[in-house]
Amino acid sequence: MRYFILACLFVLTALLMMCSFINNPNRWVVKSPDGQIVVTLELAQDEQGESTLSSQGRLQYQVSCGSQTVIKASPLGLDCEDDSFSENLIFLAKSRQKINEKYTLHNGKKSDLTNNASQLTLTFMNEKNARCEVIVRAYNDGVGLKYALPGEGEKVITGEVTGFKIPAGTAFIMPYDNPGQWWPAYENYYGQYEVGSSSPTEAGWAFPALFRINEGQNYVLLSESGLNGSYCGTRLHQDAPDGLYKVRFPEEADGEGVGAVTPVVSLPWESSWKVIIVGDEPGDIVESNLVTHLADPPAFPVGDYIKPGRAAWSWWSDSDSPRNFAKQKTFIDLAVEMGWEYYLLDANWNYEPMEDLLDFVNYANEKGIGVLVWYNSGGPHNIVTEAPRDRLYEKERRRQEFAWLQEIGVKGVKVDFWHSDKQAAIQYYIDLMKDANDYNILVNFHGCTIPRGWERTYPNMLTLESMRGAESYKFAPEYPEKAVWHNVNLVFTRNVIGPMDYTPVTFTNMEYPHLTTVGHELALSVVFQSGIQHFADQPAGYLTLPDAAKQFLKDVPTTWDEIKFIAGQPGEFVVLARRKGDSWTIAGISGLKEEKNVTIDLSQFAANEALLIGDATKDSFDIRTLSVGAQDIKMLPYGGFVIRCE
Repeated sequence: MRYFILACLFVLTALLMMCSFINNPNRWVVKSPDGQIVVTLELAQDEQGESTLSSQGRLQYQVSCGSQTVIKASPLGLDCEDDSFSENLIFLAKSRQKINEKYTLHNGKKSDLTNNASQLTLTFMNEKNARCEVIVRAYNDGVGLKYALPGEGEKVITGEVTGFKIPAGTAFIMPYDNPGQWWPAYENYYGQYEVGSSSPTEAGWAFPALFRINEGQNYVLLSESGLNGSYCGTRLHQDAPDGLYKVRFPEEADGEGVGAVTPVVSLPWESSWKVIIVGDEPGDIVESNLVTHLADPPAFPVGDYIKPGRAAWSWWSDSDSPRNFAKQKTFIDLAVEMGWEYYLLDANWNYEPMEDLLDFVNYANEKGIGVLVWYNSGGPHNIVTEAPRDRLYEKERRRQEFAWLQEIGVKGVKVDFWHSDKQAAIQYYIDLMKDANDYNILVNFHGCTIPRGWERTYPNMLTLESMRGAESYKFAPEYPEKAVWHNVNLVFTRNVIGPMDYTPVTFTNMEYPHLTTVGHELALSVVFQSGIQHFADQPAGYLTLPDAAKQFLKDVPTTWDEIKFIAGQPGEFVVLARRKGDSWTIAGISGLKEEKNVTIDLSQFAANEALLIGDATKDSFDIRTLSVGAQDIKMLPYGGFVIRCE
């Protein structure tokens, strides 16, 4: 009898605890439309409660995917100069909303998109009776989190307590740049670390950050979206104790110390979104469009002048060539021969006579090639001497420059050396994109921040650098050895969140020769997506290609209607299929030092036959026709291939 009574008491206690948990008025749940992604939020209770946070009135959340926890109990909150919204919070109200919209993306991995999510908004009050909202969206492929402050007046945001507690596993993550003459610019390497490792740089870890967790059963990518001039870009702290990666603001020294670290916001105000992309397979991450789903709709229409395309570029093969218009005319002729739409005129072009510049632009325009021109973004936020500089920093001068460019027939600008994610720098980016649109000018950012959905909001922004690209073959002796796996990692990280100007497809060797094969280099035109794809090699590097490879580069799109992940793992290899109209193109690259075979069922992509352009040797192509059906494709060490489906 005694054991029976004890058993009954145990069951009764468990039932009471369950009822308390279910009926907890300070606990909320929001689920994705398919019910697989679940976000649970909870306000810490008093000393008698069961909260995993010890301090009363602190908000935490966790995220599950199916039966797996992908974000463990993690803090939420915002701190201001005269207010704290990170503790002693009292719940006031909640509201729910269904997000269901369709939109077209003119520059990306997919063109026609559906933004479908469940949204929960929670309103809290702090001990000073000030209010803060936490807005959560649950998607089938992840979660968005942001803050809102109602009211009027101004507030100084001193920090976020937002964190992401990642279960044990592997992090594919990039150390953030410490401040310097050329940094920050998101140009370190994506390495492989144990979850919870400290960054080797005091500046912390960069977004996006990818994690393989739960013994490989789940993948999580962290980033941001919807950033505007009312906030700064954020990153992750250097230390991540027990896997808790917390958000931090820029360094004081970033951008030569120009601009405040702490944003000053006008109420009512909303922060940018923190993005958590979740999947069971790495392909779920690669295929996701969550960053643009969470971005603001277009700030202006997609004008007729906004045309993605391919560009020739002379700087990579001859850094002094921008000061020699006669040399550069051969690259205009290359663009004509290859059917590419643009040519990029790089740094220091302004030192040549004005009449030579005008003659060059006219030469290009007469041949149907649009000219893009380079600018230094400085301003006092960088000390780089490359020119022209000090023409875009001040609004009135910038608009004069854009009006002049439009008048002489230039189509776009490449603006370099930003070195800061402070609020003032973010506002500069946005002002520049808006002003450029007023004069039908396309925009490409280099030495810059990462994409945060701007290709949707500001559609004239066609690409950004914000990663270490092929230019490093000119000055980084370690680059060839690192590029073989770094290229693969970029597909799973940086290029997931937006267009990426790597300046790819270089067959010629520069100061530090390639280890990648010719098939690997050709495949970069497909595995990397950029609204303007700058093909970096010299004319002979393309004009001497076999006819099939040359024709492939004449035809390859820069924007796509659909993407399918076929196979791969970060740091090892990747195979993607991309569709433009009715035609599919398949491409793969390997970062492995041994051969890699992949099996591809071509029947889902090709109606009749397919053309393979792969590797015969490191420096020669294997070109042959494949029949429809399952095909075993071999990649050489550090190799690659493309398949054009008919």
